[in-house]
Amino acid sequence: MLRLIFSAIALTLTPTLAACQSIQEGEAQGWLSGRVVDVSGHPVRATLSIDEERFVTGSDGRFAITPSNALVYKIEVEADGFYPMRHTLSHAELVEQSSLGEIVLVERKPGRVLFVFGGDAMIGRRYYKPHAGEPVMIREETVLEDSKALLSEVKPYLERADYASINLETPIFEIPPGPAAPKFVTFYSAPETLAALEWAGVDYVALGNNHTYDFFDPGLEVTLNYLNESLLESSGAGLDEKAALAPHRERLKGTRFDFLSYVGWKGGEPSQAAEGDRGGAALGTQANLLSTTQASVEAGGLPILQYHGGLEYVEEPTLAMETNLKLAMDAGAGLMIAHHPHVLQGLELYDGKLMAWSLGNF
Repeated sequence: MLRLIFSAIALTLTPTLAACQSIQEGEAQGWLSGRVVDVSGHPVRATLSIDEERFVTGSDGRFAITPSNALVYKIEVEADGFYPMRHTLSHAELVEQSSLGEIVLVERKPGRVLFVFGGDAMIGRRYYKPHAGEPVMIREETVLEDSKALLSEVKPYLERADYASINLETPIFEIPPGPAAPKFVTFYSAPETLAALEWAGVDYVALGNNHTYDFFDPGLEVTLNYLNESLLESSGAGLDEKAALAPHRERLKGTRFDFLSYVGWKGGEPSQAAEGDRGGAALGTQANLLSTTQASVEAGGLPILQYHGGLEYVEEPTLAMETNLKLAMDAGAGLMIAHHPHVLQGLELYDGKLMAWSLGNF
């Protein structure tokens, strides 16, 4: 029943609670009910905050509350020693099923890292030039403010992370620096996009996708320059094959993580994948997946893989994609996040490690 309203996955969650005006005991009768537990199913006495209202669970973790009526309920759940949890639910959802079931909180521990991942993201196309009858979401005179407004509702999910990542599926520039690739659809987004992502809490963007190279080397070079001027880290594309396959390295709570990003296919001619001295996205062949994963492990890193591939609007990954990525997990990768199909494809625990098969669109 607990559903996020955007496509993202969080490996544990961590916000701060807003100031609340009232505290009510959650054991009283109310139409919105549930139980807060830890990962072992033991009850947790917790505080639930919904806008300006604050409720406390019983000692058994249960609550039955009546918050003020709203179209959307933003529920923060917090307990001492645990990462807080956030749920955003519509009133229509809760009319169908008003029990939230068990809300599981994850205990804080030394060395434990909170990651939040989002899927495909770009601010272009109809945001700048809407279809007939659609509102103008981003205006030329207020690009940054309007870009932030688009991200404002997901900001609380992103900014709580120790490290947050999305797939940046767009080049970045104001004016195309050259011709576009001969493709059915090409994208680009304004430089203010990066500032808006920073503001929302994103730390790293994956570039291994099929739109990074939409404007060839000139477009990629400008994009990388803008990224270098920003606070965002990236990997998965470069002006030659070696640079495209290089990881971004980040030390978090005593562990060195290597963030690797790949596109799953070459595309038409000219290829969107970096080859030799030519730029593009890192190509996720079996050989490249294994060699980069193994190199990271041998250098003392824990590889975090992001893979952009599979079939669009299909509910399962392809067999070739699944085989290659599981070989990379066998080689030492700690986590795999996939995207591109524009729909969710579910989660899998493979040998105790998480594989997220397509996060869909962010």
